[in-house]
Amino acid sequence: MSFSDTDRLVARASPAAFAHLVSGGAYLPFDHLVALDEQLTRLGADEIERLLVAMPPRHGKSETISRYLPAWYLGRHPDRRVMLTSYEADFAASWGRKARIVLKQHGEPLFGVRIAARSAAASAWDIEGHSGGMVTAGVGGPLTGKGAHLLIIDDPVKNHEQAHSELLREKAWDWWRSTARTRLQRPGAVVLVMTRWHEDDLAGRLLRDGSDDWTLLELPALADPDDALGRAPGQALCPGLGFDEDWLHDTRAELGSYWFSALYQQHPRPPEGMLFKRRDFRYWRDQAEDSSTCSSATTARRTPSARTGAPTSKPSTSPPQRNTAPTTPSSPAGPSPPNTTCSCSTANANASKRSTSAA
Repeated sequence: MSFSDTDRLVARASPAAFAHLVSGGAYLPFDHLVALDEQLTRLGADEIERLLVAMPPRHGKSETISRYLPAWYLGRHPDRRVMLTSYEADFAASWGRKARIVLKQHGEPLFGVRIAARSAAASAWDIEGHSGGMVTAGVGGPLTGKGAHLLIIDDPVKNHEQAHSELLREKAWDWWRSTARTRLQRPGAVVLVMTRWHEDDLAGRLLRDGSDDWTLLELPALADPDDALGRAPGQALCPGLGFDEDWLHDTRAELGSYWFSALYQQHPRPPEGMLFKRRDFRYWRDQAEDSSTCSSATTARRTPSARTGAPTSKPSTSPPQRNTAPTTPSSPAGPSPPNTTCSCSTANANASKRSTSAA
């Protein structure tokens, strides 16, 4: 493939322009990728140092950031080092291989650089005649002795089992603070790209920590109010890739609201809910005043504010014990329902005693 002087200027302009050119037009700059490209271009120009990208699966974020960004960045800065990490070493190396192929094919005609023959493994390769190059590793893997001007962390979480393991989340956080963060050298830029799995994942922890100034590009599959792209609420992020509103609504119905909110909307929340948590619930048990208040299904249940005077029994943090053989709750994940034992016989007996005393 031959390139003109104009092509060379276009390739140097931004990662997306470079990707569109060298892919022969196969890489399409959809609106959300243009927004991503603007931030990556700022990062390449040393205008920002921390970029956190949260997008739904299969929307081109890794193709842009882990394949084309390293090749473009090293073409522009051949004396800098790029480090790419992911949830496992082999997956990280696969992106290193793709970036190397792109720069091997197009680096010399567009940027005047080429891959060094002596060091061209997928997980570690250098730029001929320069001190720059790229290395890859798994999250938690060995990075000692290696430095990075640009650190890319692409999907540090493999699946929901890892995301919901408190131990593994703590290990990822410790890895960031003790290993990955210490590999940076000026200008020391970091791009974290991931689909959100958990409110306490690495992205959530970094945003709460506040020790670095992160630029956040958060693009949900269905637009929220005040969308970063100016979409109307509920509008799909990229129908051009096949993810239109109908497809997304069907996906939400199949996945359920929790997983769709986390993976596609980038709004993970605790499984037990944001406002009401099981540990905050208290239970009371009432005795019916007379037989007319009893139904065949259940006895009346009231909170302390729903009647005058103190509750019949003290509140507890767990449902009261039944006097009869227990039945299976309707929801295995929730707490057992309060006592449903009918108390008509007790109420009628008490009423009878009061009548005898009055006589």
